[in-house]
Amino acid sequence: MIMDAISPSAIAPHLVAPRVRPELPFAWLHPRRYSAYSVADATAIAIDGKLDEPAWEDLDEPAWEDVPFSEPFVDIMGPQHWSQPWFSTRVKMRYNASHLFIGAYLEDSAVWAHETQRNVVVYHDNDFEVFVDAAGHTHNYVEIEVNALNTTWNLQLDRPYRDGGHENSTRVDPRHGFDLVGKGFQSAVFTEGPPNDAAQSLRYWTVEMALPMRHLVENASAPLPPKAGSFWRINFSRVQWATRVRADGTYEKIPSRKEDNWVWSPQYAVNMHMPEQWGYVFFSGQRPEKLFPLRPPPRDPNWPLPFLAFQVYHAQHAYRASHGRFTAEWRRVKALLPVPEAAAHMSTTLTVPASGDRFDADVCTLIATGAHACATVRSDGWYGHVRRRDGESLAVE
Repeated sequence: MIMDAISPSAIAPHLVAPRVRPELPFAWLHPRRYSAYSVADATAIAIDGKLDEPAWEDLDEPAWEDVPFSEPFVDIMGPQHWSQPWFSTRVKMRYNASHLFIGAYLEDSAVWAHETQRNVVVYHDNDFEVFVDAAGHTHNYVEIEVNALNTTWNLQLDRPYRDGGHENSTRVDPRHGFDLVGKGFQSAVFTEGPPNDAAQSLRYWTVEMALPMRHLVENASAPLPPKAGSFWRINFSRVQWATRVRADGTYEKIPSRKEDNWVWSPQYAVNMHMPEQWGYVFFSGQRPEKLFPLRPPPRDPNWPLPFLAFQVYHAQHAYRASHGRFTAEWRRVKALLPVPEAAAHMSTTLTVPASGDRFDADVCTLIATGAHACATVRSDGWYGHVRRRDGESLAVE
């Protein structure tokens, strides 16, 4: 997707001595969540783009949605942004021991696509995008894009572009690049008629994907299969271009018009490559057969940790943008916290070498379980929880 330069105040809070309160003032910023229910490994989900398999549909009672759609997408800048989507986009998820299944519905009045070569820059067309960070470290995450012709681009990022990240794909390295194709990845798109024909008056397109989980965690560290009750970080994006109809009845983009970016969980910046902002898929295990309505997915009890840690990260990078180096002085970091209230809910230790060219920040807070938990974030954006026993650090995971 296309990225603009971002302000460090996109949504970053930061540290000082912890002062615990029952409700965190920034709790409303918790990303969206979706409960994915498992399907038996023998259950056939035919990847044909139609979303009409029993695994996507209702149980024996029509009012009981087996796997409900997500909330409608919002503008990438957040639900309060002045411009909001004029077409509906929603997703569903399921999983088994080997695959994460994605289903998406994209309402549209002009279904078109031009790119037909695999692993090119698909977002030059209207597209649907999936971002998965199974380990939650913000490094070694996977992105998949697809257009209405089912042309796909899949890649792995060693880290976000803001941190000097590089694309790993067969687009940049045809022989050795990362590629899900041939490793269990499948995708399909369904349209009511052929795309690129204004006379068809199409109303939507739907996408179906099977993502091989073993390769979603490649170069990362996440248990497989995911345990019931665990979370992965995930987000979805839709790039939408304004079009007009040519004399021959096909579509073309309107010159000089920028794209719109609609997402499931808001990023608060025109940049999908901020994994700390992504939503959560909650692996719920088997779907209860007689539970209606379904319970909403829980919040991640550890979420305050990455939120606070990246407040430090953004403040440090804001300081370096002005002073050419990172700082070990908390008062200088605190002055740049985009969410100042967060400072009262954490303690921190900053480690910065004399060169000022990098930093490590250890951030501690009370999480929802009542436990005192800590995490580390580095200047290159890598994030990890710190496991502790009797106040002694054991390992970062």
